[in-house]
Amino acid sequence: MSLKAKCILFLLISVLIIGGCGTSAMTAAQKDMANQIDQLLTKRNFSGSILVVNNGRIILDKGYGLANLEDKTANEPDTVFRLGSITKQFTAAAILLLEERGALTVDDPLSRYIPDYPNGDKITIHNLLTHTSGIPEYLQYVDQSDDYPYTPAELIDLFKHEPLSFNPGEKFTYSNSNYILLGYIIEQVSQMTYEEFMKENIFKPLGMDHTGYGSNGYSAGKAVGYENMQEGRESPYVNMAIPYAAGALESTTRDLYKWLQALNGATLLTRESLDKMFTPYLGNYGYGWVFDLFYKNEMSHSGRINGFSTYIYRDTERDNALIILSNKALASMTMLSEKILPILKAGGER
Repeated sequence: MSLKAKCILFLLISVLIIGGCGTSAMTAAQKDMANQIDQLLTKRNFSGSILVVNNGRIILDKGYGLANLEDKTANEPDTVFRLGSITKQFTAAAILLLEERGALTVDDPLSRYIPDYPNGDKITIHNLLTHTSGIPEYLQYVDQSDDYPYTPAELIDLFKHEPLSFNPGEKFTYSNSNYILLGYIIEQVSQMTYEEFMKENIFKPLGMDHTGYGSNGYSAGKAVGYENMQEGRESPYVNMAIPYAAGALESTTRDLYKWLQALNGATLLTRESLDKMFTPYLGNYGYGWVFDLFYKNEMSHSGRINGFSTYIYRDTERDNALIILSNKALASMTMLSEKILPILKAGGER
């Protein structure tokens, strides 16, 4: 058999094997789960993309509604959506990668990277990762519709001299400012822009070809964010320089599933780093993940940015996952997840 014929045979066998792991090999119970979730989303006029995994098998991978009302482009599994705060888990992973390479440690004080930061000797990278720094929310000091091309340093100057809400490490208060600072640290240590570091060290190695830093405009393959879809009203403009390392990434449901698969082993991060990421601290917040109060094997994070609502969930015990990306500002991820997760969990007891 020629080399060309062998290659063709190998590819055909690969397709058959992959197909056997897809929806065609679902159990009756999984098909029922998928149908229930599909009917729920259709009934609610959901607009976006969803990927559902039960017991390690994708049972639903589908787009709903329109990505662009004007040209009637449909949402597909490969449609790109802005992620909002799901960005934070990628920022956390970048910090852990740098720690593995000996470039920093999560116990480093903020003052090591910004020497004149007030109380910087008391605030650690760990405090930033877990929202336990006491640093106030920077979004209250900036107009997100402003076209000014803020640098990370300029964003930091917006809140740098504001008093701490509490002593670092004492409490948990979610503040996007923490992840703005982490993005700046990534740039200082790596000598790359945040966008470049994420692309070269996370997205390209994991084959996340549709994931990157969001642009200020829209292009083919990307969903338009809507404030009110029934009225055809697009969301207000947001300058993507402002959400930065706290919320500026964009991706697809399929790319995010590649991300979850990488977190199931040592593909990207070592087990030691993963243990740090998946340990709940104050407020049950890990490094970019929120943990269930009772079942620590269940973790999630939601995101919201002008015209987009997002949600990612994983259950490491059952090997379940749920990824929801919507271009509808009013889509309630809490309500949707509370309806979908009981269906997903119905296949087995705790």
